[in-house]
Amino acid sequence: VSDRMAAAEASAVLIRKLAILSVLLACTPDGGETPVPNPDPSDTSRIDSAAVIVSPDLLSAFGDSVLQIYRERPEQVLKQLRPEDHPQDVRIAAVLLARSSGEAKLTFAHYLVTQGERSVPALLNLVDVEDDWATQVAAIQVLAKIGNPEATESVVLRLHAKNDWVRIAAAHALGELGGATPALVEALSDTTDTVVSAALIGLGRSGDVSALPACVSFLVHSNPRVRAAAVSALSRLGSSADTTSLSPLLSDPDNGVRYKAKQAIERMVASGAKGSP
Repeated sequence: VSDRMAAAEASAVLIRKLAILSVLLACTPDGGETPVPNPDPSDTSRIDSAAVIVSPDLLSAFGDSVLQIYRERPEQVLKQLRPEDHPQDVRIAAVLLARSSGEAKLTFAHYLVTQGERSVPALLNLVDVEDDWATQVAAIQVLAKIGNPEATESVVLRLHAKNDWVRIAAAHALGELGGATPALVEALSDTTDTVVSAALIGLGRSGDVSALPACVSFLVHSNPRVRAAAVSALSRLGSSADTTSLSPLLSDPDNGVRYKAKQAIERMVASGAKGSP
């Protein structure tokens, strides 16, 4: 009985906290500081009439309090996090994504994916204003899965982020979002090889054959991972006529590059045969 009472009480507290978080978020449509009703700390079931400023710290505090409940009873938070109960659900999920880590961050990222286009504004806000690289990476990955081209401009800017992982995530995402070939070609001049590899993969995924010459030049790169990524891009963008560029890599000193080159040539030849009259 005591366990059921504790669960009921925790659920009631969660509902009140989510309600307050919804109000706070509803009053900050552009992510800025806006006067809103002050939540009475002695009674979380109602909103005071006194005006306060919604600061990032206030949102973070309520986000952290919800996360504490999530750590103890994750199923309760997920049950309540739905648009019919809280119209600000995607913004709540975005706050929780930013404040969480590990499996919890993945859980809230998945929720935002399931909400599709509704999640895009909240995710773009995370990409534009969050300093935490893991949050930026998660938000960029979700935007790529949703596939809304409105995200392209913000994600392109992340190709110049200081953190390597953010630049890698941006390059991969732009391959899915499309419309960013010039930015990805520019990213090929990045000083970090893993970012260059990601840019090559992104170009391959984009399907833009105009990027083919830029990708071919990286087949002779000193890093085998970059060469392998260039092979992958060529296999997606090229035709059977381009297999001559890959043939030298059948003798590459790196086993992984040789394997990828062999697969790519076989795939491109087979694709060319299917397209023959």
